[in-house]
Amino acid sequence: MLQIHFSKQFKKDYKKILKNKKVLKRLQEVISILAQNKELDKNCYPHFLKGKYQKYQECHVLPDLLLIYRIDNNKLILYLIRISSHSEIFE
Repeated sequence: MLQIHFSKQFKKDYKKILKNKKVLKRLQEVISILAQNKELDKNCYPHFLKGKYQKYQECHVLPDLLLIYRIDNNKLILYLIRISSHSEIFE
């Protein structure tokens, strides 16, 4: 099981979605899968990013809700970087 670290920006993004229980439940499911170092379902479209986020991966929690993360297998840490819509993250 990976240890989970939250970025400051992730914590800010998370506060915005706290009211939506459906979103929170799905996010918890995705984070749980990642923390167990298991492969995400193809419906989440997990992939590596390019540009300034090139060392990170992205997946779709919901169609327009993206999770940006990084897994450090050497330290056994899951870094959660952002959780937001595509337009908010990549403006």
